[in-house]
Order: sequence, then structure tokens, then C-alpha cells
Amino acid sequence: MRTLGPLWALALTLDRNLLLALLAVNAATAVGTDLLIFRDRRRVDRALIALGVFCALSIASLGALHVFARTPVREVQFFAVE
Repeated sequence: MRTLGPLWALALTLDRNLLLALLAVNAATAVGTDLLIFRDRRRVDRALIALGVFCALSIASLGALHVFARTPVREVQFFAVE
């Protein structure tokens, strides 16, 4: 059996209350964007667009909070499993 290479992973340790608030705001923004802009699309397309917007917002907001506030990310672990 051929191996595909190592499995890369990134683990973040975050404050629970901050993470829940961040996810709630990002989910509300993604759903609002989906309802306002992508009205004429099929439901599956709208769900995938909302999921993509949510993931992009989550990554961007977590990065911005880490850069500007220096509080939400308590620990970052990067590892590869062979």
C-alpha cells in the first residue's frame, strides 16, 4: 500500500467563552450575508456559500484577534504524524 505522506495538524487552545461568542457572531454574519445577497440560488448552493463565508470569517477574525488583542490564542501546537 502506498503512503500519501505525513498528516499535518494544527491545534489551537482557546478560551471557551470567547470561542463561542466568536462562532455565534460569525454564524450570524454568514447567514445574514447568505440571506441578503444569494437569494436566487438553490438551497444546497446557499448552504455551501454560508459555510464558506463562515469558515473564512472564523479564520480571519481569529487571526485578527490574535494579532491585535493578543488574548484568544493560549497555545498553538503544530505536528506531523507519519
